[in-house]
Amino acid sequence: NRTVAIRLSYHTKRVFSIIGYIGGVKMKRIWEREMWIVLGFLAGCFALGMAGGILFANLAYPCRNGQNQILELYALTQIKKKEGKSTEYFCYLLENRIFAVLFFILTGLTGAAHFIVVAAAAWMGFLAGAVGSLLILELGLEGFLIFAGSLFPQAFVYFPAVALLMTKIYKEGGNIWKKPVKVIRIYFLTGLIAMILCLSGVVFEAYINPVWMRWILGRLC
Repeated sequence: NRTVAIRLSYHTKRVFSIIGYIGGVKMKRIWEREMWIVLGFLAGCFALGMAGGILFANLAYPCRNGQNQILELYALTQIKKKEGKSTEYFCYLLENRIFAVLFFILTGLTGAAHFIVVAAAAWMGFLAGAVGSLLILELGLEGFLIFAGSLFPQAFVYFPAVALLMTKIYKEGGNIWKKPVKVIRIYFLTGLIAMILCLSGVVFEAYINPVWMRWILGRLC
């Protein structure tokens, strides 16, 4: 019995080591060294877009026609709408976030992958810079706290999901369907991982973020 137990333990360890090795190999295939360079390039596109958004906000702010508290009122209204409607809000977020992931996955099948990924990174940066700057210009430190708080906690899973998927799409260069079967499998596995991360982000955004934002707005406003 002792010999059987020892052999069983040995084989169990072997199985787990093989699984760990396969998982490690797959993760290495999903995130290759070259992708760090691509990620840096896309981060640069995001930063340029953010700079453009900050510039736009500073130029547009003086033309707000005296509507001094429009952003604050909008933020309060949006948070109030979410109260007591978590299920509806969850379905709304689920539809929009999954659509975005599927859009990017399908983008990788086309020849426009490079252009769309670069444009998306710059546009995301522009929106972040514009919205954040307008809130800061309107409300000062409180605006910064509202903007930063609006990203918690879903940003911790959204950002890795977007970075992973967009980097993979740009690295493969589009027209995935023309690549070897192994590359296609890894590409769709990457898309699946990004989708799972986005699903967890939707849960955070629908059920935790509204509570968090109501607490922040209750303290600040």
